[in-house]
Amino acid sequence: MGCSWRGRACSRPPPTSFRGSRGSTPSPRDQARPNALGTRDIIFTGHSDAHHGFTQGWHKDSGSTALGDPLAGYLGEPSTSLFRRRPEVVKIGIYLQESTDLNCLRVDPGSHLRPGLQPLRPTRVLMDAGDLVVFDVRITHAGAVVPDEDSTDLDALRERMSAFVTFGLDSPRTRAFARANMVRQKGQVGLGQDSAMGSASGKVRMVVTWLPGRSGRCRWRPRAAGSRRRW
Repeated sequence: MGCSWRGRACSRPPPTSFRGSRGSTPSPRDQARPNALGTRDIIFTGHSDAHHGFTQGWHKDSGSTALGDPLAGYLGEPSTSLFRRRPEVVKIGIYLQESTDLNCLRVDPGSHLRPGLQPLRPTRVLMDAGDLVVFDVRITHAGAVVPDEDSTDLDALRERMSAFVTFGLDSPRTRAFARANMVRQKGQVGLGQDSAMGSASGKVRMVVTWLPGRSGRCRWRPRAAGSRRRW
């Protein structure tokens, strides 16, 4: 992967590459199909975040400091074995504005196969409004660069908007990820752990419709639905 990636679709990406969408091709089903997981039998974990004016430093979505393990806390597995496995849980990021060098996603290619949060090859992922990117939750990545308090870039960062959902293999690790993320999400919105929000088992479906946007670009519009989705 190069030093800057514009979210363009790849013809046949390797299992852990980033994948985005622009224009009328490829089709939404091809774009959303879980090529990175090597199977059509996947589940939605129940994880769904919307970010507005939010950014985070270098981290892995496989772990959580709040859970006591920033590398593997969501998956409940020692990092010595977790980072030797094929991709099992992937996140889809949906970007609602054009990104810049300041507010774009940053990733460390290859870090899904090694523990540690210090990036070795920090790389920008530049997106247009409506683009999406799919990445392994184990990869080390970061959000926007936080400017100084008196910077004119601060207002633009406050308006930064993005949304994220996570899918995975129908496996014990994906279900562990789903349960741990539901605990986090309930805590963030002030709900008790016995509330009925979401699905700890991950058996929820996201039906995605493809809407043409301006200049021929496409948009994701997720709709909640019933049980497991097979592409």
